Amino acid sequence: MVDESVESKIVRALAQRVSRLLANRLISTLQKMTDALLSGGDSGLENTWDEICVQVQYEQSVYWDSYTDTLARMVEAEVASLRPYEREAIWLQTDSGMVWSIDDGCRGDHVPISAEDIVQHLTEDYIFKKAADWSNPRIRRYLDSGETW
Repeated sequence: MVDESVESKIVRALAQRVSRLLANRLISTLQKMTDALLSGGDSGLENTWDEICVQVQYEQSVYWDSYTDTLARMVEAEVASLRPYEREAIWLQTDSGMVWSIDDGCRGDHVPISAEDIVQHLTEDYIFKKAADWSNPRIRRYLDSGETW
């Protein structure tokens, strides 16, 4: 087992805290998005978050790219509003960030963060993981009905 430094533990804890807060803020925003739902008016789903949860838990609709594009833009905006050290901490949790920290991390003061890596990490490891476990009566009813759109 690799002995993790105190600094690494602090960076990881900061990244996790900021990532959870950002994911929760985005989920709240998605729950407020009730216009232009793509599942249809009779689906019983009330917001974009319901629609994302159904697709993550069951199957992606033909509109999945629209959802992921919208979500990526939302995550990008949130990431842009973070402090530089928060972005760096989150990037260091990505595959690219971990490789860099092992190979080059002790050289220089510049952390070569990638916003694209951060967006992917936050989307897959925080937002979609929450969507996979999220449930409410609307989502259960939709999944139990076997409907698709």
